This record gives sequence, C-alpha cells and structure tokens, in this order.
Amino acid sequence: MPPKKQILMESETIEKPFVVCERRITLKHTCLYILEAILEFNYHNRKETPSLFDNKSNINTEQNKIDNYDFQDFFQFCFKKLKLDDNLLILIMMNIDKVISNESFALSYNNINRLFYTCLCITKKYYEDNSYNNRTYANLVGLSCDDLLDMEMEYMSLINFHLFIKDDDYVKYQRKMLNCMN
Repeated sequence: MPPKKQILMESETIEKPFVVCERRITLKHTCLYILEAILEFNYHNRKETPSLFDNKSNINTEQNKIDNYDFQDFFQFCFKKLKLDDNLLILIMMNIDKVISNESFALSYNNINRLFYTCLCITKKYYEDNSYNNRTYANLVGLSCDDLLDMEMEYMSLINFHLFIKDDDYVKYQRKMLNCMN
C-alpha cells in the first residue's frame, strides 16, 4: 500500500494515499523553486553573460511565447502542452545542471525560457521513442526552426556533447529532488 499523506482540507486533516499526480505537482513546483532560486542568486550577484539563449523580446508577436512569457508562465505552458512527466522533468533538470556547471554560462531571467525549452526539446528527443520534429517544437513557441537548431547546437556545445545520463546518476539526482520536496 502506498504511503499516506496528510492533506489539510477545510480545517480537517484527512489521510489520503500519496498519488502520482500530487507528486508531479510537488516536483514541478520544486523544480520551479530551484531554478528561480538560481535566477535570484545570479541576479543579485550580477552574474550574467551574453549567450545565444538570450531573450529576443524585440519580436513581439503573439506566437512568440518563448520571449513574451515570464518563466513561471512559460514553464506551466510547456508542462501543459508537452505533457511532461516526473522522469522527464528530472532529466531536464539534470541537463540544465550540466549547462549551469559550465563556467562560461550564467543562468539569468534573460535566458531561462530559451535554455529550459532547448533542454526540454533535446531531452524529449533523446529519451522518448515518439517525439515531435523541430518544426513542431519551434512552431509551438513561435521560434524559427533555424533558431531552435542554433540553440540546440549551442546547448550541445556547452555540455561537450555529453547527453547520456547514467542510471545511478539519475537515481542520485532523483533522491536529491525528492529530498527537496520534503
């Protein structure tokens, strides 16, 4: 039987089995919290470097969702449209970590949407059997295929083309994420 979780509803504590959809929401919020904490830290320490991932907000069309949304809204948009599950979200976070650990790159409010989306696209293409093509991914957020391809090449260059994640590294990272949720 799955572990019980205490949920507070209308001033009463009710025991309810811990279900996957509650965990996904919690993991989603944990990922948002972690990324926003990094963004705030870098912002207050003025750590920012120009990159290909920088916001191109001079393109103000309704289709340009990638640059016109703040990060929380863009994250929610991606989560809803691309049906991200917990495993994929952890892999995306691991891939973002690879870029952040590169000293020539600093995560900022100016590049988070494009970096997150690039990691999302590459991770889905690498780890899922059925994935969209670049035209579909690009059109979903109002990018050109060339822009998405350029961002993918920049991302792969930043991680030295090491996309593979070992099972034991995944398990360790998953444990860290689950510890953050508690």
